[in-house]
Amino acid sequence: MAALADLPEDVSELISSQPTDCQATLGDLHKKYNFGEAELECFTLNKGSLTADKLVAFAQHLEEEKQRRAPKKLPSKSRGSRKGDSLKRRLAQAVGLSSSSVASPATAGALRARSAEDRAPQGKRAREASSTNDFNDRQDSDLDEGSSHSYTLGGGYRCDLTGWTHTRSYAMGFVRDKVGDAFARVSGLTPGARYAWKIYQFASLYGGVNPLFVNGISQGRTTSKNSSEPTAEGVATADLMGVISFQFTRESYHVHLSGLSISQADGTGEFRMGPTENLDSLQTLQVSLKSSINAGKLEKTTTHEAACCKLRGDNELWTGDRHGAYTWMDEAVADRAAKREHRLQEFESRMAATLEALHSESGATLGMVGVPSQAETFICGRVLCEGLEGRLNERSILLEGSRASGKVARVQLNVAECPTIAAFPGQIIGVLGRSGMTGVTFHAREFLAGLPGASDLMALDRSLHCMVAAGPFCLRDNLDYAPLESILAHAAKERPEVLILLGPFLDANNHKVIAGETTLPGEKEPCSFEEVYARHILPLLARGLAPLRQKEAGSTSPATEVLILPSLDEVLCFHPLPQPPLDVLLGAVAPMLSPAMERLKRLGARFLPNPAHVDLKGIQVSLTSADALSPLLREIVLRPEGRKIEEALRLLLLQQSLFPVVPRDPPQVSEARAAALDFPDGARPQLVMFPSIAGNATGLFVDDTVFVNPGPLCRPAAFGSFAEFWIAPSTGAARLQDRVRVDIQKLG
Repeated sequence: MAALADLPEDVSELISSQPTDCQATLGDLHKKYNFGEAELECFTLNKGSLTADKLVAFAQHLEEEKQRRAPKKLPSKSRGSRKGDSLKRRLAQAVGLSSSSVASPATAGALRARSAEDRAPQGKRAREASSTNDFNDRQDSDLDEGSSHSYTLGGGYRCDLTGWTHTRSYAMGFVRDKVGDAFARVSGLTPGARYAWKIYQFASLYGGVNPLFVNGISQGRTTSKNSSEPTAEGVATADLMGVISFQFTRESYHVHLSGLSISQADGTGEFRMGPTENLDSLQTLQVSLKSSINAGKLEKTTTHEAACCKLRGDNELWTGDRHGAYTWMDEAVADRAAKREHRLQEFESRMAATLEALHSESGATLGMVGVPSQAETFICGRVLCEGLEGRLNERSILLEGSRASGKVARVQLNVAECPTIAAFPGQIIGVLGRSGMTGVTFHAREFLAGLPGASDLMALDRSLHCMVAAGPFCLRDNLDYAPLESILAHAAKERPEVLILLGPFLDANNHKVIAGETTLPGEKEPCSFEEVYARHILPLLARGLAPLRQKEAGSTSPATEVLILPSLDEVLCFHPLPQPPLDVLLGAVAPMLSPAMERLKRLGARFLPNPAHVDLKGIQVSLTSADALSPLLREIVLRPEGRKIEEALRLLLLQQSLFPVVPRDPPQVSEARAAALDFPDGARPQLVMFPSIAGNATGLFVDDTVFVNPGPLCRPAAFGSFAEFWIAPSTGAARLQDRVRVDIQKLG
């Protein structure tokens, strides 16, 4: 029996910590097998705590480990047989070493690349001789996880390994054995070029199942195992800095890295990606149908025509030297009031003409707000709340006239005799009734909530297949853009005629953004917001949109029209509504993003202002990334009470604006350019799209207009939804409700 006192101190302490009746036998086993803490921990993980009745099993485990680690003689290779190849040989060959470089453990160790800090290559020949794709050159060692270990891969690319805690022979390379992330950062690549990569994670012990991210995009989970085969492979695009980052997250047992191989996928530095290659390299979330409108009546249309997009409204707002970027913080209060007054007067004149036409036979005349009259009159003005901070209700409605019609007088509006009411602060209305004796009260018997507006029925031959998704595009507690990758992959499969992406792309409310922890995968230090766009978001968009902008092989279908709108929550966009296009907003504050933006433009992506009023294949469409519904729902006074959401949407049409609430909600509005919030020429759109947290994501038919609410793609702590809809040519049915199918798709 081996005496514990004769053993090394660390081994003696290890054996002394075991049950007393096992210590003598463990001393003898150590003398024979020279085991350590790793072998004991491995046995404990697989067989449970060591006891006297498990000593035989432990001895068998040590014998198996001894046999596994013993050097093996290379068998002869008669008739080309390779059955005698060791795992080390196959791993080395898989990651790029020649067969002669692993003829024996001695030559394998001699030919492996040394760490970059230990070698000084002389010229190209020395560099090629020292290049490697495997990392099994350090034996068993403990590492400072904050240190960096550099290698030169085959092809001369540099690979920096950080966050690793050990190197172990049972992993044939690097190990991380505690919670956290380890990284491999490959640099020296051609920006925008595609590279094929493979990850090798050998494990004779402690093999775990752990997440892998490449350039921040989830690749699912990899399993370290006793095999020389790659655990993951795919295609990635180098960012603007010529870098591809691999992130290994340790969740169970150990995460290993034995080797990494990378090579240019198409042999050029050009940015190219076909639909099939793009989809195969993406790890996407599941897309499933959440709800559908008219699915039983209408099939998905298969016609695919070029969807020409023409911007409507005052295009001069987005032209000039600055392409629509404007100053707004010095907008004077008097100037803001003057712009609101101008809209009130213009709307009042049309409202008065409408009331006169409706009541030409009743004898009612046009009156003035605040001027008493014994005859029945109709007056126009803006709805206000009597209390400065109170909520609007039927007893607190004030009506304010314009300078022209009432010298900004205000009257208390009594609506008790009105059969219907639909009111909110800032609404411009007309009422029919009589004034009180002093003129401070007006007793209304009819309430006109707005102007009907010109509405052209959609042409019977119009058709459209459209997909719309609204940000945020990642959950609030991380910067994982797998949801955005998922909808881009879905779009590449479905091939809609139009794809609409509504910001924010980098959400100002994201917890990582607020905390300043915008750390990209493969890096230790947080990067700037500009770098997140330049190295992560914009390249991701380019990869995902490339297949949509290319014609399918053997198909005559044109490319998908891609429309991108900014958001008030975009972290680098400081303009209020109306916002200039995203490329203008980002280019104004971060010129470094211009090359990435130009790449998206070359792909054919179209950047639009927010809101945007466009003509799509002859269909009048209004778009915004802001919630146009919730401000109305918070303040609406409705009688009789009914479907609030539908009535609120109808008020948008009657007020001929996406954001008619005053005081402004959202508050970020430039009054000097507020005309861009109104429907062009007062004409009702046939299709309106915006995300709203009010109600469910769905499609609603209000009069002759379709409202589509895709919902946010990511809610604060859960995946959300997006919308896909089809407008079919008429087959005799003139009603719009019979021609439109809306599918709400959910992620996860």
